[in-house]
Amino acid sequence: MNYRYSRADLKSALHDDGTVWLVSMGKTYNTELAAQIDNFQGRAVYLAELVDAEGDSAGLVVWEIISPDCDDGADACNWDKFDVYFNDVQSK
Repeated sequence: MNYRYSRADLKSALHDDGTVWLVSMGKTYNTELAAQIDNFQGRAVYLAELVDAEGDSAGLVVWEIISPDCDDGADACNWDKFDVYFNDVQSK
């Protein structure tokens, strides 16, 4: 997976149901399910699979957990701050 670190061309929206919509380099992506707690690169995070317009897997959206002891997942992360990892195929 390739980490997408440039936000210059990235537009995003977090929906009330926990799904995310992204536009990067002119292509539209979204998550079909809300983010779930998982292990990513040796740390606990919230993550969601990113799919392209055809519904094919395109990568991951990852949110760092900043309040691990909170009672509500809504307060566990800064949901406006996330990392995007595109599958190698998508980056070519």
